[in-house]
Amino acid sequence: MTVAAIVVHHRGYDTVGATVRSLLGEGIPPDRLLVVDNSPGVDAASRLDAALGAGVRVLRVPNRGYGAAANAGVEEIRRCCPEADAILISTHECRVEPGAVTALSAVLDGDGRVGLVGPILVTGEWDVVWSAGGVLTPVLGIPRHTGHRLARSELPDMTARQCDWLDGAFVLYRVAALSHERFDEDFFMYTEEVDLHLRLADRGWHVVCEPAAVVWQTSGGIPPYSLARNMQMLSARHGSLWSRIAATPWSVMRRAAAGLRRGRVDDVRDLMAGWRDGVLRRRHRDQPG
Repeated sequence: MTVAAIVVHHRGYDTVGATVRSLLGEGIPPDRLLVVDNSPGVDAASRLDAALGAGVRVLRVPNRGYGAAANAGVEEIRRCCPEADAILISTHECRVEPGAVTALSAVLDGDGRVGLVGPILVTGEWDVVWSAGGVLTPVLGIPRHTGHRLARSELPDMTARQCDWLDGAFVLYRVAALSHERFDEDFFMYTEEVDLHLRLADRGWHVVCEPAAVVWQTSGGIPPYSLARNMQMLSARHGSLWSRIAATPWSVMRRAAAGLRRGRVDDVRDLMAGWRDGVLRRRHRDQPG
């Protein structure tokens, strides 16, 4: 299988070089590796060029969010690398355990029904699980990471298995799957990968987590504003009636309580702003025409 790679970059000058070197070390050649940069500022281009070094291709795009950058990268890869069977999309802070890309590629090679596959994501000193694939909770359909915050040694032995969605930090997509669907750019950031993966699953593509592949990343989780805003769009598209009514209020109240316990009053303000903007966004999307 011929793999191309996209690194979505936004002001990650201290980490993007290591991410690119990690992917080159996995055997992805420079002519099939593209950095999509949406960083603002007059010095953004020179800072990124210095971080990457010579010979790395860069596509510069306006900052319309992660999904828009990924979509632009997929279009460019399909134009310049028509031989690619699969496209790896990574954020700018990922580092790869040796053999991870090969393990992911083997899953696509071995089963034509698999449309996308992701690794075990770890954080900290490579010893804390961030995500071993994602699920939707049974009643409200809220996205949850499998194994989140377990010590890596505590993660049960697993083989490659289907899941509902994958964390968008590092995912290998079959090109044929991405010809059917693309990221919804209205999300801007966070949960856009959940939406895309659920749509691909609705088309019959399998979503798989491969534990033989391990990738390190860092994340602070979803910010309060994005949680309240984007959960409404996600549940409106994919949720049951009960989920559309209750998923966002439940998520907002749970996050607000946690913020207040920590004395973070700003979290509550941001949740309310996101909730308001999500309602307006849903009404706009529901308007005919």
